[in-house]
Amino acid sequence: GASPNLAAFDTEGLDAVVLTHAHPEHMDGLAA
Repeated sequence: GASPNLAAFDTEGLDAVVLTHAHPEHMDGLAA
């Protein structure tokens, strides 16, 4: 991903993990 706050974890996989934990309401969409 390209999130400035996640620059140290700027990979699709880690962004997905971080974003699902930050926004659990989106977990179903990203997990599917």
